[in-house]
Amino acid sequence: GQALLEYRHQHNIFEVGDKVVFVSEKMDFLGGDQIHSISVITENNLPKVCGPYVSFEVIKHATGAEVKAGHRL
Repeated sequence: GQALLEYRHQHNIFEVGDKVVFVSEKMDFLGGDQIHSISVITENNLPKVCGPYVSFEVIKHATGAEVKAGHRL
């Protein structure tokens, strides 16, 4: 379990339910410093995070410390 999760984080592999944070402050209007979950990944490989569909380029997996703190560090 934990080894698979670490592998996915290292290789930027995302799944529905993953905890993520936005990497760009341009996304702060969506609660940019908060922890979000991916609710859907479309057939075109677009994740739905906090309402809108976004690019994987603007998100990253939340670290354990970020999840514990409840926001992007």
